[in-house]
Amino acid sequence: MTEIHDRVCAGCGAAGDEAGHLEVCSICQRHFCVDCAHKGYGRKFCSADCARSYYFTGETDDDENLEPE
Repeated sequence: MTEIHDRVCAGCGAAGDEAGHLEVCSICQRHFCVDCAHKGYGRKFCSADCARSYYFTGETDDDENLEPE
């Protein structure tokens, strides 16, 4: 288990005791504070990349045409 001094926000670098409550990203397990959270559809992530990864990983784009015409 991580110690309180080991937990820092991935966005701003504030320690857990400075930033208040830190949450853990469900994708990469990094900590983030409320001010740095990227929100989407009721969930919070440490970065926009993690948010995109959660919602769009493994899905092809609707506009992609993988079959030759």
